[in-house]
Amino acid sequence: MEKIRSFVDRYGFFILLLTCVAVIAGSGLWAVWQGARDAQDVQTGSTANIEAAEANATRLQRPVPGAVLRGFSEAAYSDTLGLYSAHQAIDLLADAGEAVYAAHPGTVSDIFRDIQLGAVVVISHEHGLETRYAALRWPPIVKKGEAVLAGQPIGTIGVALLETGDPPHLHFSVLDGGKAINPIVYME
Repeated sequence: MEKIRSFVDRYGFFILLLTCVAVIAGSGLWAVWQGARDAQDVQTGSTANIEAAEANATRLQRPVPGAVLRGFSEAAYSDTLGLYSAHQAIDLLADAGEAVYAAHPGTVSDIFRDIQLGAVVVISHEHGLETRYAALRWPPIVKKGEAVLAGQPIGTIGVALLETGDPPHLHFSVLDGGKAINPIVYME
């Protein structure tokens, strides 16, 4: 027993330090693995997202024609913040100043500036569906309370204030009953 006590007294700090490093590294690896798994869901569409889209039977037009820069729930690294976080939207490449179109008919329920996302337009649709368009130029083309049609211009591409390392893009999210859903499964 004395040998164990002597060992702990002598190396206890290092054992504790090594344990902490292992826990932090394990958490980081789990976060990266989770992001990779969610990234796979973006390509195949997770079962929950596909079922939600089919149940709603809503199809959305692409708000801009660009390719997906960053998918839904991928572990996204922010150069500005220096950390990884969940990404509950998709980023679609677009040129600065390019028109952004409503993905579905609805009513503009909110317009605001966000410290991370820049100018944001929120459109409410039938059945509790909501689309959000961020990284727009201020002011957007539409006004709060305005009815919009699918394919109607609502704004132009600007910048997401905390995504300065990325090329110009639209940060596009879909909420169904207040829950973030992968927009890809709703798109035509």
